[in-house]
Amino acid sequence: MPVADAVEAMIAAKTAKGVSQVYLADLRYRLGAFKEAFHCDVSALVPDDVATFFERLRLSPRSYNNFLRGLRTFFAFAQNHGWLSKEADLLARVEKRSEKASPVEIFTPSQLTALLKNASAELVPCLALAAFAGLRAEEILRLDWADVDRRPGFIEVAASKSKTQTRRLVPIADNLALWLAIAPRSAARVW
Repeated sequence: MPVADAVEAMIAAKTAKGVSQVYLADLRYRLGAFKEAFHCDVSALVPDDVATFFERLRLSPRSYNNFLRGLRTFFAFAQNHGWLSKEADLLARVEKRSEKASPVEIFTPSQLTALLKNASAELVPCLALAAFAGLRAEEILRLDWADVDRRPGFIEVAASKSKTQTRRLVPIADNLALWLAIAPRSAARVW
């Protein structure tokens, strides 16, 4: 199976499985770079070629490791479909890079107030949900106003909208309630 066809088969399988569009876009980017580098069958790949591919990546440790994770998933997919020997360890010469943890930046109350007051009316609820409810960006993008209004005092994050695939109720703090009260609701989605 040619690398390009195997990549497309994996993306099609992940799409059929219902993975997020963000994950699919990440796979297309990382595996797209890999398939551009290798115009051969998956079974013709050798660890030295894969190591050379990684050596040429000029990326931060985090991005490098994300490539590594994506290719590990791809090679497992190829092995499960019989396109690559189960004994093949194409990543034998590729080591994970150490990532330095960067400190989490925290806005001061005055910085956050300035951000919210100067943001567009459509963006304010997204910023407020992230700041005061701790919702992830992808969760906010999937959130409907019905999820905010369904249970008074809580935001219902359905399992299908959560990164962890677990339903949860997030309390609406008083400061969040004030920002949500003035948010325009011209569409079903929060964003």
